[in-house]
Amino acid sequence: QRAEQSETGFATCQSQPIRPPDNSELHLKNLTAILFRGSKPPQCRPFLLADRGFDHLQLVAYLQDEGWGFNIRVKGNRCFWSKQGRRTSIAQLTPGSGEGRLVSGLALDRQQQRRCNLVVGIPRGGRERWAVLTSEPPTLAVIEQYGWRFQIEGFFRDLKSGQFELPTTGFKDVAAINRLLMVLNLATLWAVQQGQAVCHHNLRRQVDGHTRRGMTYLRLGLQWLQKVLAQGRKLLPNRPLDPKRQASAQSSQRQALRRASHSQFDRLITLN
Repeated sequence: QRAEQSETGFATCQSQPIRPPDNSELHLKNLTAILFRGSKPPQCRPFLLADRGFDHLQLVAYLQDEGWGFNIRVKGNRCFWSKQGRRTSIAQLTPGSGEGRLVSGLALDRQQQRRCNLVVGIPRGGRERWAVLTSEPPTLAVIEQYGWRFQIEGFFRDLKSGQFELPTTGFKDVAAINRLLMVLNLATLWAVQQGQAVCHHNLRRQVDGHTRRGMTYLRLGLQWLQKVLAQGRKLLPNRPLDPKRQASAQSSQRQALRRASHSQFDRLITLN
């Protein structure tokens, strides 16, 4: 998943929580079918970045069996079992502020049928605990990778309160919501392409006053559309989505510092 594709919401399965654990496999099977048209290229390894609502044993089992990589944030009351059969929890494993703990081979169930690695800690100067279950070797890169998930938060904001005001529709019929989401996805794709075209032609500062890009590409595209309608300008030729990973939108220096602090630890403890 590339960063800007994640920002648009087109290459992610984070659009809604998978509530019944039994549905997790079905959601990912459907996603695999859409992404790979039923056949996954041998050199391609799907990777799931998921929030705390996705922490289910059945989902992890499916990911492991299908060869997916994953970084899944877990709740504070999550329990694990050591190789010696001792039960422990995230709260017990969490070190002090500024410290991170890298744990290998924790079992997810008492029968110890599924094992994963864990990175847990509180970044320097922070209060929030980060605990990420991973298929990868436990290193600080796991938390940095998990941070890519936040690229899609801008899309959620635009969909709900920033641009499209989706909750205000009051729709309750599933079919009607699905049709509306299809239209919004098409509009989002067009606006993102227009926003990237604005940046490509060095016109961003005409709609975005930040020194660095402070708006999502979707919002840039819609702002440019308003300028076209108000001033009689021409729409820019849409470009294919840029495949290169680009810097995410940054609305303030404080936001940049907060993001950078997510992986800053003064001391690391490795447990095997």
